[in-house]
Amino acid sequence: EIDKASLVEKLQERGARLTVDSVLRTVYFDTVNGDFKRKNELFRLRTFGDKIELCRKVNMRLEDGCKVHDELEVHVSDFDKIVELLETLGYVQAIYFEKRRTEYVLEDGTKFEIDEFPGVPVFLEIEALDAARIEELVLEFDLSQYETTPATGQEVLKEKYGVDMVGLKF
Repeated sequence: EIDKASLVEKLQERGARLTVDSVLRTVYFDTVNGDFKRKNELFRLRTFGDKIELCRKVNMRLEDGCKVHDELEVHVSDFDKIVELLETLGYVQAIYFEKRRTEYVLEDGTKFEIDEFPGVPVFLEIEALDAARIEELVLEFDLSQYETTPATGQEVLKEKYGVDMVGLKF
């Protein structure tokens, strides 16, 4: 839970670029047997601003209290056609949801991803090179009063708010 207006003001003062301000449509795919979920891997298609990306995340782990993973990502041009293609290859839609994302990027490439889901307070993910940089930014942007976690958005919604993100739509 963050004060979005205050954070956006600080980001703008710091010269951060607004890179995304839109509703994201996201589909997580899996095999019929749930192989990706069982291995704690992710295969995702999503709209991201004016882009559409297909992403595979593997080797998820915690380093210095931050979640990291190996990622392979490609941009594609047609969300619905890629869904159809993946389904013909035998993948199934495991999760579909929508969220509003406002993303700012600092000069060093650090991303501030402000996410909003229907009926849930606003929360923030900071993507930086390492945990030390995140700690610096938490202090710089006066975010230390907020709860931090390496949990996924899905885990936060379920555990903290009792909300299942599956099917959430704006």
